[in-house]
Amino acid sequence: MKRLALVAAMLVLSVAPTVAEGNPPKQTPEQRCAMEGAWASIIMGFRQLGTPLSELIQKSPGKRAMIMMAYDYPRYNTEEMRERAKEDFVIDVEKICFNALVSK
Repeated sequence: MKRLALVAAMLVLSVAPTVAEGNPPKQTPEQRCAMEGAWASIIMGFRQLGTPLSELIQKSPGKRAMIMMAYDYPRYNTEEMRERAKEDFVIDVEKICFNALVSK
């Protein structure tokens, strides 16, 4: 059931930034990094469930770097530690995002 919820969230996020003919919407750094954080949570959720790396990259090739980063984190057995891994990964991704946007 959790895997189905993660797949649904992944699909919603994959179409959320879709825009007409190359006119991307203006996003604040907060909005952009919050979206990246949402992706990070979903990706780490799949990683913690033991989803094969190749399967995840195939489903979301545009998130390859984030997926690779998630698989550098350990996989945990308890739900509490899995949630903590997701939280930590979201923080790390959002921090990288903000640092990249501020340095532009």
